[in-house]
Amino acid sequence: WPLLGNCHLLLGTQSDEEWQKQRKMLTSCFHFNILKEFSLPVWRHSHVLLEKIRESGSTSVDIIPLAKLLALDIICETAMGINIGTQANSSSEYSSAISRMTD
Repeated sequence: WPLLGNCHLLLGTQSDEEWQKQRKMLTSCFHFNILKEFSLPVWRHSHVLLEKIRESGSTSVDIIPLAKLLALDIICETAMGINIGTQANSSSEYSSAISRMTD
């Protein structure tokens, strides 16, 4: 599975020394202060999702396409600092590309 790359290294097939080194590197990425900075974008984009669901007026909603757009908005803002607003414009180039990749 080329898409997964070397994920097997994180799943327990490496030596203790390799695991300790990778764990130390990953732990710093998920430090509380770093994650705290992500809470506002996650909240803001989640609120957009909730509004879209409310506006639909339906008791049943296909969450998959909405969750894809939510994830794309959150990832772009938290990783790159860019709000691309795919939830507001689901026909954008970005959301079309994600749909093609995940179909």
